[in-house]
Amino acid sequence: MRGWISLFSLLSVMSAMALPSLNTVQPSAWAPGKPVEIRVNGDRLAGDLKLWTSFPAQSELIKAEGKQAVFRVTLPANTPIQVGMMRVHNAEGISVPWLVLVDPLEDVAPASTDRTKPQALAWPVAVAGTLPGQASHWFTLDAKAGERFTIEVYSERLAAKGDPMIRLFDPNGHEVDYADDDDVRGSDAALMHEARHTGTYLLELRDVQYRGGQSYRMRVGRFELWPDWILPPNTVTEKEPNDQAAQATPFNLGQTLFGHIEKAGARDHYRFTGVKDQWVQFRAHTRRQGSPAYIVLKLQDAAGKTIQTGGTDITKPVILRHKLPAGGVYTLQVEEYIRHGGPRHRYRLDTFAGQGGVVLKLKPGQDAKKKPLPLPDRLWAIPGQQLALTLQLERHQYEGGVEIQSSIGWPMEGASVPEKAKEQELKLSIPPTARPGELHHLELIGLANDIYVDPVQFTEAFRNPWGHMMLLPTLSVIPLAIIEPVNLQMNDARLAAGAKVKVRVNTRRAAEPVGQQPDRKPITLRLNNLPAGVTAPAKLEVPADKEF
Repeated sequence: MRGWISLFSLLSVMSAMALPSLNTVQPSAWAPGKPVEIRVNGDRLAGDLKLWTSFPAQSELIKAEGKQAVFRVTLPANTPIQVGMMRVHNAEGISVPWLVLVDPLEDVAPASTDRTKPQALAWPVAVAGTLPGQASHWFTLDAKAGERFTIEVYSERLAAKGDPMIRLFDPNGHEVDYADDDDVRGSDAALMHEARHTGTYLLELRDVQYRGGQSYRMRVGRFELWPDWILPPNTVTEKEPNDQAAQATPFNLGQTLFGHIEKAGARDHYRFTGVKDQWVQFRAHTRRQGSPAYIVLKLQDAAGKTIQTGGTDITKPVILRHKLPAGGVYTLQVEEYIRHGGPRHRYRLDTFAGQGGVVLKLKPGQDAKKKPLPLPDRLWAIPGQQLALTLQLERHQYEGGVEIQSSIGWPMEGASVPEKAKEQELKLSIPPTARPGELHHLELIGLANDIYVDPVQFTEAFRNPWGHMMLLPTLSVIPLAIIEPVNLQMNDARLAAGAKVKVRVNTRRAAEPVGQQPDRKPITLRLNNLPAGVTAPAKLEVPADKEF
């Protein structure tokens, strides 16, 4: 007789089941307001595969065949141009992110590396291709005298390692514009040009180091290169002249400051009144808002003496923190690190006053040899189990307790951090009712009275794969996938009366979460629904070091 054996498994920890992975995603730019077919190549792209994006989108799975999947994705028509992230996930886990561009422009492929036979562009348009090696891509575009147009290349910002350069020649063959690296875009090039002559302009695009093979997307049209500043209602804007402390713009702690280093060597001054032992913090924002300024902050007392500085390390966020030694009037001086200035050198300063501050960070896990594991850019967990995370607390003039909250709202052990603690282990309990294939979004924030608490940031998880980028994508909310504890595979068994048969059961454990040490445990198998007259051991155990 012949029959199937049904198995029910119990597993207590995660170990090594492969996750969905991405090798390519096409197209690299998604237009809002209409359905776009997204073709994904990778591995383990099967089952009830879903697509996640960091921007609003509706997606429908068309097919999933293990190494290839196709989705139909629709973005709202008003979705702004942006670089966003996408991932795929199923009951086995979640992939690393892939960067895509939201862009309404129709695109064409590059067609010429011959300067004498350039490709004509009917702009606005985008060109999506691969940078040639020892050659350039050549294009032409028509413009009228006085007409302005913009050319912008995305390569580094989409995680590629291209170093694009663009040159523009007027109808008379004279080079009239050039762009290479950018203070904000990194290796990506961009320019805005106002045509002085009516006619056909020649455009060259190449890798400045003549390295081929890196993808790019070049946009040509009428658009601004720099985003508008979005400021809160309580913003105080600097009032010129304020190059001297006596001309300082007054403000109250807690307000936002907005200013402009209008020329090289300029300084801005702001004035506030503080209280003895008050803890103050000033945080500068520039690069992510499109400003090339490297801001340096100096806090000065009533006598003009500098008592604290911030921004002297341009590789780190600009934050000035200080406990005021006395009550009275203080001056905040703002200048550019390398004394540059100009129309784009703007900045925003967030101000805070309280009794101290705490910065929350995720502590890297360790492997069996006590070496640090990578920080996670995603997490996964099994229904009914706990996910362990360790937080580090960087304390600034505050030694009291902190309450940790998660955006998911599940029970969490260790949420109350005791006084003076520098580390705290959290154990997030996954509900038994959570279903494999679900995706949740975890944000960890800290609360303490009259204290500034920085939420946990996961952005540094991108340092290893995307360290070549000028600005890493931000990650303050980390995806948490619910997965199956184990995958079982077994061939059907042919049974003969009075005979014994060996059945091999292959198990594939779930992978340990990124940044956590493997903790393999035995798998217990219980055999159910055996055919009448068939006997088998009531319980089988797969050793921790085996997968069968």
